[in-house]
Amino acid sequence: MATTLTPCIGGCRGGGGWKECPVRKCCIEKNVDFCFEYSEFPCKILEEFSPHVVDRLREIKELGIENWIKRQLA
Repeated sequence: MATTLTPCIGGCRGGGGWKECPVRKCCIEKNVDFCFEYSEFPCKILEEFSPHVVDRLREIKELGIENWIKRQLA
């Protein structure tokens, strides 16, 4: 059974999401707010734990977070 990953407020590292989230733990360890900031994105943890999020994070990385948010609100 796959776990659904929902966006955390403040990015993966500082978010208010699931405390034991392996993606969040990895972001804390790598000192990044979002996993797309890590040089090895997408990593194995993200691809295995939440593969449906990878495309969205690629889009955020390409557009920048502010532009991505603006696009979502349009």
